[in-house]
Amino acid sequence: MKKTPAAPLLALLFLFFSCRGGATEVGVATSEDTPAKAPEEAAQDAPSDATRAPMERMKSFLAEFNARPEHKDNAVKVQHLLVGFRGSVRGKPITRSRDEAEALAAELFSRALDGEDFDALVKEHTDDSHPGIYLMKLELGPGERPPQVFARTRMVGAFGDTGWRLEVGEIGIAPHDPKKSPFGWHIVKRVE
Repeated sequence: MKKTPAAPLLALLFLFFSCRGGATEVGVATSEDTPAKAPEEAAQDAPSDATRAPMERMKSFLAEFNARPEHKDNAVKVQHLLVGFRGSVRGKPITRSRDEAEALAAELFSRALDGEDFDALVKEHTDDSHPGIYLMKLELGPGERPPQVFARTRMVGAFGDTGWRLEVGEIGIAPHDPKKSPFGWHIVKRVE
């Protein structure tokens, strides 16, 4: 049996693939080479709506929310649900990863926006203490001090940034940020 040199065979393969408008490397499939998946198969490979939708909802909310101006109110009273991750909250044995915490925060935020009882969500899920209600002021008056009232400047930056953008009864979220929100995600409801 006669051996065929490899170079002419490779040249033919190269010509074949480049004429088809597809890949120019042997072994790389093009969309023409790959049969379309049935809708059921494609749906199985894609992230589920249950996972994707809350994350997209949270990111969309943040894009709009962060563009809002802050209120000029001297005080805001908020209730919050903290979703931390391993090592983010001193003294708390949190085992979830940062990515798991972000997904949980997105899910809980979405549930709160859909009208689920906020206090019940805080009670069941917060990595802070329940009820998680704080009164924050721009300026403290004589005799005002924690735990009754906190100066905004003494709280985590993102917590106040969120609280002062909310209307009473509205829910927002402060994403984890190493400087402005180092403990995790704060889902915040303005109560006064």
